[in-house]
Amino acid sequence: MVQRKVSATMANYLQKYSHCSKNDAIMITTFITTNMITMLQLHLTGVTDSSRKNTREWIVCLTIEGLQGLGFEIPKNNWHSPTPFSPAKKG
Repeated sequence: MVQRKVSATMANYLQKYSHCSKNDAIMITTFITTNMITMLQLHLTGVTDSSRKNTREWIVCLTIEGLQGLGFEIPKNNWHSPTPFSPAKKG
């Protein structure tokens, strides 16, 4: 399965370049890839009317924010996606 291969590759990279244990790296990358695939499926099946660009921005934003929440330092200059969420205007 593609998801397992992507998760395994990402986990190896994460383990090599951070202080994650193998188990932590597998859990983190499996979570990320599962969410990315789910969001892409929502877009491709028309469940959401988000554009391809907006779907990508959501994936990048939520992944980066999640990793930062776990204590990973990811400088803002390494990604340029603003939060795609735009709350409805009250009026």
